[in-house]
Amino acid sequence: MYVQIRKAGKYEYIYVVEAYRKSNGKIAHRTIDKIGRYDKLKELNPNFLEELKASVKEQSESIKVNIQHNAVENFIKHNKKVKNSTPDSPEFAGFPLFNYANSVIFMIWKNILKLEYRLKYLQKQYHPDCDANTSDLLFHRILEKILHKYIKPSSKTIYFIGDVYDPYEELLEYKKVNSLLNEEINDILNFLIKIFAKEANLPWIEDLEILSANADLKNRLNKILTEHPEHQLSAKEINTLTNNLQKAHSIKLDVLEVLISKIILKIILKRLNEEQIFVSESDIENALGSALLVPCLNESGKNKILYIKVFSENNKLLNSILTVFGLKPLLNCQVKSELSRRLKMRFNNDSDVLSQKLLDFYS
Repeated sequence: MYVQIRKAGKYEYIYVVEAYRKSNGKIAHRTIDKIGRYDKLKELNPNFLEELKASVKEQSESIKVNIQHNAVENFIKHNKKVKNSTPDSPEFAGFPLFNYANSVIFMIWKNILKLEYRLKYLQKQYHPDCDANTSDLLFHRILEKILHKYIKPSSKTIYFIGDVYDPYEELLEYKKVNSLLNEEINDILNFLIKIFAKEANLPWIEDLEILSANADLKNRLNKILTEHPEHQLSAKEINTLTNNLQKAHSIKLDVLEVLISKIILKIILKRLNEEQIFVSESDIENALGSALLVPCLNESGKNKILYIKVFSENNKLLNSILTVFGLKPLLNCQVKSELSRRLKMRFNNDSDVLSQKLLDFYS
């Protein structure tokens, strides 16, 4: 529903109008209520139009929620496919829980830290032969670091809205880009320090000597080979040096992952503090870990999937986190288009939210 002003003669009139779909599938509009002459209503209350628009919007949201709730109740009560399901059927198995905290974390990753841009630039400019998506792989590692308390180490699949992946396959892919990241780690670090340390109130990151503390291992190896070319290292010595270097790289990269995770949490903390919301980083981690949706099949309506928000005592803080970054708290129940609008993520189909493989399983 929305407010419309129409001119008739020399006067303007206020109407409440709604859009609906005709039997042929086309969108049409119909008048719900005629409010009155705009000039007279404005004389009585100069803020009348703004207040009316706000009221109509609230009513529209309420109607939408009721319709969706009724659809869920109808589905639960009357869906024969569920009633007749067997333990081996997809209908009995149920959908997994999806975490939607990746929406706000990715917004920080992309728009504030601009790491997606930087990593794609470095890969294209200096590592064109690398066919893996370095930005996505590192971002997944950051997600897992931030939500480590809520992701089981034994998980075969990790479910984020719009981003479902196998952590073991990801780890194999991640190893392919380790050398790339280790080569560019100083660039990434300087990029964060110079531009974004203030954004997260992190002046101390300039003193993280651990990031370069292991460089002397590589220097020592180069020195041996340069100054003593006649010296033949034994297989054992080569293995020892190689292992030490590999460990050094792993430590270095792991520290970078922790650092970026820390920066993201600090940015969230700072935004909340600016709104006079004072919590701990642990509280933020718990809120993000509780950002859960369960998809629900809805065979009675046009929208095949309804997305139900899981209740949590952390939802109030989670809603605040979404709000301070310009996103909207989720309704208790919504369809794909509403989910897309509130989290500012592009979902053209339910398969974009859940993955085509998972959706096919339930179709």
